[in-house]
Amino acid sequence: MRAVKPLLGVVIAVSVLLNAVLLVKIRGRRAILQVNGVSVSRNDMNRALELQFGPQYKANLVARVLLEQAAKKQGVEPTEAEVTEQFENQKELNWTYAQRLMRAPWLADEAKAEIKIQLEEDRLLTRGTEVTEDEVRTEYQQNHGLYDTPNKAKCSVAVVLADARVEDIRRMLVSQNPPFSPAKIMENYPREVVFLGDNYRFTFAQPFGTDYNASLFKMEAKAIKVEDPPADLARQGARKVLIRIDELIPGHRADLTDPAILKKIKISVARRRARPSTELMSELWNKANLSFDDPADRVNIERVLFPDKAQTTAK
Repeated sequence: MRAVKPLLGVVIAVSVLLNAVLLVKIRGRRAILQVNGVSVSRNDMNRALELQFGPQYKANLVARVLLEQAAKKQGVEPTEAEVTEQFENQKELNWTYAQRLMRAPWLADEAKAEIKIQLEEDRLLTRGTEVTEDEVRTEYQQNHGLYDTPNKAKCSVAVVLADARVEDIRRMLVSQNPPFSPAKIMENYPREVVFLGDNYRFTFAQPFGTDYNASLFKMEAKAIKVEDPPADLARQGARKVLIRIDELIPGHRADLTDPAILKKIKISVARRRARPSTELMSELWNKANLSFDDPADRVNIERVLFPDKAQTTAK
């Protein structure tokens, strides 16, 4: 009986493992969508992605893992808060970036991953590089706009696509009783207006200490400005742009005693005299313990990661 118990445990473990493998296979074959009665499975999707993006996607994964491992080992891995802060700043100050993520919210995780990779690469390349106080002061004097907090005007920016609706939409933006949100205005005029920005909030930035876009920053809260659209929006059918000031937030000079600001400045200075990023990746690649199910993957990934080397070898 004692001999049977260990054997029974092994049988149960093997059974669980086989069931898990079977479940994965079944899920892979299960239809995830249908088009005119034709089923498409997860396996079909993976094969299509493999054929179209295989080498590039695998190279991106390899580079991501190598950088992440190296950053963690050397103690320079960015925190989630650092990544999130940069992500939110980009969404706030780059309306096309914010608009793209609003239309495709599933790309947010990938956008954060790209920020993390860039931070890891910068820190690995600049680790151990000495930057003097004079270099810090010179960098700030020459590029203070990169480190100061700008004045911000948070606005509702309506791109009106029909001349006949400009006044109607202006009245809704002005109205306080009842107030109309951008989402409500677009609900009323789904084909005549689009709001720009992150969650329909557009942020204009004025470098601290400058008069850039002065007329906008002199406006009072809830005031409306009507403008002709810039050329890129006009080409897409915009007739007028209506800007409502929702909130004005004053900026300030960077505090050079703030460790986060100092770190940012020192990395910027050190990055300019750092070796090329391809050299770092080549070093990580050569030291890595790599194995591939398909031997051709190594060659293809090397071609993606090190195109100059591939061209030299071809010659």
